[in-house]
Amino acid sequence: MNLRTRTTAALAGTGLALLLLAGCSAPAPEAEEPDTAASAPAEEETTGGQSVEEACADLQSALQASGDTLNESIQEATTDPEAAIASLEEFGASLDEASAASGNEEVKAATVTASEALDGLTEQVRTIGEDPASFDQKKFSATMKEYTDAFAAIGELCS
Repeated sequence: MNLRTRTTAALAGTGLALLLLAGCSAPAPEAEEPDTAASAPAEEETTGGQSVEEACADLQSALQASGDTLNESIQEATTDPEAAIASLEEFGASLDEASAASGNEEVKAATVTASEALDGLTEQVRTIGEDPASFDQKKFSATMKEYTDAFAAIGELCS
């Protein structure tokens, strides 16, 4: 597998993560138990003062611009892998900022996990770019699984 193919595969996984984050903007389910409203303030207090829904909406807003840039880079990854890596780094920085700003501990924990997985993926893509012979399919697949699982967890939390 050549560098362009590997970079494109990595960025396609990143595109998948952005789709999973789109669940953050989904409206909350309409059917709720009558006492859910009574328990909501306690949940907000124990999770940092912000509801999961609010934190997910903030996360999606914070990542929108860098996600758009990343999507553009995915489409040009085969011709400019360095720009794709820079976009991964920019997306990672936006994720770190969103995590730090989150007022919900559950969402914050999920974004920290996703950020760590993204850092691992970015580093692997960078290493492969510098030394294509270093590509290890098993290691790359494990990193991609960690990455997609982390973003799937955010998508599930925020849906």
